[in-house]
Amino acid sequence: HSGDSSKIPLVEFGNPPQSKLDRLRLLQTMFAHTQYTRSGDNTVRAFVRGLGDVVEGDKDPADCHVVLLSDANFHRYMIFPSDIRRIMDMHSNINSHCLFISSLWEEAKEIREELPPGRAHLCLKTTDIPLVMN
Repeated sequence: HSGDSSKIPLVEFGNPPQSKLDRLRLLQTMFAHTQYTRSGDNTVRAFVRGLGDVVEGDKDPADCHVVLLSDANFHRYMIFPSDIRRIMDMHSNINSHCLFISSLWEEAKEIREELPPGRAHLCLKTTDIPLVMN
């Protein structure tokens, strides 16, 4: 998602990139998109949409994962952690997690404390993402 839309179709659902070259091309596309997108936020709509895609899919929701990546800039866009928690609770049969990549450390910690235990994670820099995702 971005300021432009709650769904940016970078890969087909259920068809992740297979090779390192495919993953590199995906990252290049994502990077290029961020250079030209408008400001704005579709975090909640994108999260709901991702969970909805799992519900509508043909796989067992318990075998699926939805990860919300965010800069934790909730105050700016008037997003309330209680809304994210409510959405997670409504879809408790899906493995959903929030990953906050943020220099807004205090805000990210506050958000994490309002979400279900073990399902919200913090990173100060993008290089921490593989450690958290493991």
